[in-house]
Amino acid sequence: MNEEVNSQKQEDKKEELKKQKQKEEASKDNEKEKEREEEQECIEKKDTVELEEEVVKDIMEEKVDSLEKKLEEIENEKDSVYKKAQRLKADFVNFRKRTAKEKMAIGIRAKIEIISEILPVLDNFERALNVESGDQEFKKGVEMIYKQFVNTLKQEGLKRINAEGEEFDHKYHEAVCQVEDADVASGIIVDEIEKGYKFEDRVIRPAKVRVAK
Repeated sequence: MNEEVNSQKQEDKKEELKKQKQKEEASKDNEKEKEREEEQECIEKKDTVELEEEVVKDIMEEKVDSLEKKLEEIENEKDSVYKKAQRLKADFVNFRKRTAKEKMAIGIRAKIEIISEILPVLDNFERALNVESGDQEFKKGVEMIYKQFVNTLKQEGLKRINAEGEEFDHKYHEAVCQVEDADVASGIIVDEIEKGYKFEDRVIRPAKVRVAK
C-alpha cells in the first residue's frame, strides 16, 4: 500500500516537474520570440530611420537644386540689370555730350548772326574815323568807343582775316579784281577793299581784295 502511495507520489512529482519544465521551456520560447520580435522591431525602426534619412536627403537635394537655380536666375537678372544700367548710363553721357555740342553750336550760330549784323556798324565806325574832322575831341571819343567795341568783339572770339601781302585763298578772300603790279608776285593780295572776319574758325565775311595778276 505504502509502495503504491509512494509510487503515485513519485509519478505525481514527475508529472509536476514535467509540467514545470514545459512551463520553463514555454517561457524560454516566449522570451526568444519576444527577443526576435524586438530584434525585428529594431530592424524595422532602423530601416524606417534610414528611409526617412534618404527622404530628407532627397528633399534637401531638391531644395538645394531649387535654391541654386534661383541664385542663378538672380545672378542673370543682376547681370541683365547691370548691363541695362550701363547702357542707360552710356546713353545719358552721350545725350549730355550731344546736348552740350548742340547748345554750343546754337550759341555759336547766334553769336555769328549777331556779329554779322554788327559788322556793318563796325565798317561805319572805321569810315567815320577816316573822315577828316575839325573836332579832335569828338574824334578821340569815337576812337575810344571804336576800340572798346573791337576789343569786346575780340573777347567774344571775333578774328580779323589777314589780307594785304598774303597769298590769295578763296576760303578767306574774295577777289574783286586783278591788277598789274610789277613789285608784287602773281596771286598775292595787293590791297584790301573790305575787311574780312572769322569766328571760331568759321568765316563770317571773306575779305574783299585786289589780287596781283
